[in-house]
Amino acid sequence: MGGQLHMGQSALCHRARSGDHINLILKLTGATCNLDCGYCFEKRRDYPSHRIISEEVVSSTLSQLSTYGLSVELHGGEPLLVGLPHFSKVLDLITSSRPDAAIRLQTNGTLISEEWCELFLCNQRLSVGVSLDGFQAGNQLRYDNRERDSTLAVLEGMSQLEKHGIDFGLIRVCSKDNIGQVTGYLDFAAVRKNVKAVRLLPCFDDGTALSANVPRTARTRRAFAAGHDLPWSISFDEFASEVMVAYDHWRGRGYFDHFLLDPAIDYLKKGLTGTCASCHFEARKCFHTITVYPDRTFSLCDELDGGERVPLTNADGVGNIADVIEGHTKMEAPLTAFLSQQCEGCEVRAHCHGGCVAIRRRAARLGRSEAYCQMQKDLFHYFALSA
Repeated sequence: MGGQLHMGQSALCHRARSGDHINLILKLTGATCNLDCGYCFEKRRDYPSHRIISEEVVSSTLSQLSTYGLSVELHGGEPLLVGLPHFSKVLDLITSSRPDAAIRLQTNGTLISEEWCELFLCNQRLSVGVSLDGFQAGNQLRYDNRERDSTLAVLEGMSQLEKHGIDFGLIRVCSKDNIGQVTGYLDFAAVRKNVKAVRLLPCFDDGTALSANVPRTARTRRAFAAGHDLPWSISFDEFASEVMVAYDHWRGRGYFDHFLLDPAIDYLKKGLTGTCASCHFEARKCFHTITVYPDRTFSLCDELDGGERVPLTNADGVGNIADVIEGHTKMEAPLTAFLSQQCEGCEVRAHCHGGCVAIRRRAARLGRSEAYCQMQKDLFHYFALSA
């Protein structure tokens, strides 16, 4: 694979080098899921018929990343749909070849059972994250493929984790359906003794479209038929306010003794120490996140909608990952020159470091780049004062 990356090296988005830490996302089931969350970006990709990632794909990926530091995220769709036997084999492959790698599971929680908990307990390096946006009304975008509410099933899965003493994190997508309800959500998390982290994610979902190849419920299709401004999407200003309110409540109630709160911790750490765990605020962004799919292709960060997919190996069986992440392959640059230029002279550039490239690309298409940048300025200033 010849050619040169269009962008070359950027001070805001570094290419990977051997020895760098790579975040590997394995899409165990592709887009296949027992829920049809309206805002799900994975179900908007054009997927072929391959449904479950094979052991051979996992082995090839791990082999190609042997000279890099590694963390692994088991994702979907719903990753538990692969079933216990296959999931266990994938875990064994990762732990045997990369005993140094942290492994994270992100699940919708509806399938967690006694048997799954027993498997989790046998794999101490595996951490579990459960998606739950709220309670009934606040969680109503997370419906199943028959348009039924999923909240009770998620709570039952959480109860199974607690019964077995398994710590876990909660992932909350902040949407129009639950904006302004974050304090109640944190109160709920605080009384669950095994919740050790809460992560707030923004639903910036305007300007997106459905895939023609992935089945969706009638409810989801109706929402997209209404136009580009989707009813659950929030503004950058709304998310900034939600994060500030959440942090004030978390700090005021002393919940910091119970669980971490992101992205508040990311903003605080970046402001205080100059570094944090979030790739949004570091130069190691898109080229340091690899997403592997069941059809033997991979891309950079899975949040880059429309991102180019590349075969895992070439016609001679030689791996392609290093060529892509080290910038030797001709492909579209994630952080374009236009976006980089917008950062010149910015007062929070040293902290923000260009922010999330995927979100900025979508914002630019909609003419909302300034609103994104203002959100970051507001949040960094707020947390500087809080610190």
